[in-house]
Order: sequence, then C-alpha cells, then structure tokens
Amino acid sequence: MSLTPLTLLDVLTKAQKTYPAGKVFSITPAIKQHKPVVVVLVASNGKVTELSYNLLEGTLIETHHGRRAIKRVEEKMVDLPRSAQFDPYRLHSTSGASAGL
Repeated sequence: MSLTPLTLLDVLTKAQKTYPAGKVFSITPAIKQHKPVVVVLVASNGKVTELSYNLLEGTLIETHHGRRAIKRVEEKMVDLPRSAQFDPYRLHSTSGASAGL
C-alpha cells in the first residue's frame, strides 16, 4: 500500500460509488496476475459482491457477483438443564465422573 498513490479511503470511496446501496465490509490487499490489487467485499441485497481494484491505476479490474450468501440467523434462547450447561472449570468424561483442570 505504501507504493501506491491510493489510500484505503480512496478505495472505499470507489467501491461505494460502484455499489451505492451496498455496505463495504472488507478491504484486503492482494496480488493477482503479478499485480498489486485490493479485494473489496460489498454486501447488498443479502449477497456479497467481490470487487478487485488495480492499486497502481485505481481501476476496477474484476467483479464477482453473489459469491457468498449472507445468512441471517435468529438466536433463540433455550433454558438448558443445569447438567447440560457448559462449565469451563469442569470437564465431563463419558462415565459421568468429573476431572479438575
């Protein structure tokens, strides 16, 4: 990054202009085809788009749409019996006996 005229903020601005409704959540410097690039991940409409920018020229060189889907997981609170709760200070063996650390 120190050898390029672009800053991370410049790359962020370019990605936001490309996908104004999306949210940039990752910017990673990388090497592709022996050239320095930055890989930007943008979440939009439940899918992730991967953008690759050439760091020397600042141009968009590659786009992959919908590579990974974002899954929303609802957390449900479940009351577990005391015997099933995790105790980090006690290890349970298969025979039911407990061993200390």
